[in-house]
Amino acid sequence: DAMLADLLQTYLVQDKSVAALFDGDRPLATFSARISIAFAVGLLPPNIRSDLDKIRRIRNHFAHHPEATSFGGAPARDICSTLSIVDKTSGVSTSHFATMSPRDQYLMTIAGLSHYFEELIRGIRNGQVVRAVPPDKLRLFTDG
Repeated sequence: DAMLADLLQTYLVQDKSVAALFDGDRPLATFSARISIAFAVGLLPPNIRSDLDKIRRIRNHFAHHPEATSFGGAPARDICSTLSIVDKTSGVSTSHFATMSPRDQYLMTIAGLSHYFEELIRGIRNGQVVRAVPPDKLRLFTDG
């Protein structure tokens, strides 16, 4: 959640009014909203968006059902088995991934996402990824 916020804040126009969108009950204050906007502006491919939504679901389940905070039980176990980023970016083979515990699948996915976000942020800062910029002042009407 925090790394996704960092990614968006790095990408979006640098202005206090934009930074405020991440506070309190503002439009980008929730993990769900951050996932949606990052996908909408092209920063996330579909599989990463899907994995972030799955991580959000696990986090919400643990927050709302503290007595059931185990990766070994449903729904966390079942959601972890469908995470896609692990076998695409970690170098762990699919067969090895299948033998990993749900917690390890989750942690490997978080590690892969962290690396993805760090590289993307670095690309934005280095100009390799085009960043949103505020438009120049536009005069709609001119004299004469």
